[in-house]
Amino acid sequence: MRRWILTVVVLALAACSADNGAAGSSTPASETAPLVIVANAPGTLGTGQQRMVLGLVSRDSSSLASPDLAVTFHLSDAEGTGVGEVDGVFQWTIPDVRGVYTIRHEFADPGVYGIQAFPSDGEPSVKVNFTISDDPVVPEVGDPAIAAPSPTGDQAPLETITTDPNPDPSFYEVSLDDAIKSGRPTVVVFATPAFCQSQTCGPMLDQVKAAAPEHPDTTFIHVEVYEDFQGATSAEELTPAPAAVAWGLPSEPWLYFIDSNGIVTARYEGTVSPEELTEGFGTLDA
Repeated sequence: MRRWILTVVVLALAACSADNGAAGSSTPASETAPLVIVANAPGTLGTGQQRMVLGLVSRDSSSLASPDLAVTFHLSDAEGTGVGEVDGVFQWTIPDVRGVYTIRHEFADPGVYGIQAFPSDGEPSVKVNFTISDDPVVPEVGDPAIAAPSPTGDQAPLETITTDPNPDPSFYEVSLDDAIKSGRPTVVVFATPAFCQSQTCGPMLDQVKAAAPEHPDTTFIHVEVYEDFQGATSAEELTPAPAAVAWGLPSEPWLYFIDSNGIVTARYEGTVSPEELTEGFGTLDA
């Protein structure tokens, strides 16, 4: 299995991902132009409506994303023809520390697309390419959830199956495969709080734990994305957990909503806002 990819901004990767000649707006970028980063893991964006997670950084790798900075993102196809302009929605990935923008866009066809950021204050970003796949590597909305087993608290002590420092035991009462087949809605968080390179696994899991008591008819599961983690000092020493491999997840964290029929109704990569969390639960009632 390929190595895990960061799902949020990796500042050092910005320069090597930029391409002034990429498809996108024709506005040229200067040598001081900021850089936009598509933080979705490669192969996870397909046709239909997609949620993109986007970072905006300066040339010295300082994040520019801020609740006080409005940004419009221009999208274009491989020929450079504009296919949409979408206002970014700012959200914190780590509260009051670091943030990104999210956008939603409907992609009719697979292929290479371009994206460029136009901040309300400052010059446009460098243009970058990203790919819309015709066969995403992860389950999409409308797909059957993959009934893969996950470890439970009756099989092993919680400290051996989760790196959450304050685990909610109810998140480890049911195996993922049994939950999907149970006829109840399921919410599953694939996350590794101790080894999350993006540092967003803990915040996402904490958000879901806080919301769980309000949804007593839903089964909540945390799947630790690595196994045999005790004693490990870095992610390089770890092996991805079987359930994460079965779901084809190339990054972490991921949040999936699954209805009583075992169908994916919503998914969020890397980060989730309070509004999106409410949206996700709403899809289970539809």
